Amino acid sequence: MNKTLFIVSWMSLVILFFACKGQNATQTTTTQQEEQKHWVKEINSEEFLRKVLDISSYKQGEKLKFKGDKPIIVDFYADWCAPCRRQTPILEKIAQEYEGQIDVYKIDVDKSKDIARFFNVSSIPLLLFVPKGGEIFFYTGLTPMEDLQEAVGMILPNLEQDSLQNKI
Repeated sequence: MNKTLFIVSWMSLVILFFACKGQNATQTTTTQQEEQKHWVKEINSEEFLRKVLDISSYKQGEKLKFKGDKPIIVDFYADWCAPCRRQTPILEKIAQEYEGQIDVYKIDVDKSKDIARFFNVSSIPLLLFVPKGGEIFFYTGLTPMEDLQEAVGMILPNLEQDSLQNKI
């Protein structure tokens, strides 16, 4: 009888262990999926020309042709760059915070050398800010959240000004 009780107790513990482990794995998978959502989209040279700025037809002295439908931030980065890796989570937060108002892209300078060459990228991370219809500007180096929020304020259209122009 003691042997039977021991075996039943042991089997119960084994079943309980695997049941709890399965529940924990499900919770972990759900949490990981939420954490893995990327707000910053990686693009290549072709996508840059299609979604951001058409530099292929650029002539000296002319304005670049904006291709987006909302302001854009482009992060020029490389996988081997430590400051670039630290910049990524900050940009993810900015992209999430301003979802629907701006697009945030990243472009690997090692894979898209033509785009990096056009903008004379010599130091990374380099952030390109492209307002809709305005002048582009850059931030070089690891940029803190507060500075990015200020820059986003500069590229976002002024809603009061837009509504006044619509009334005129």
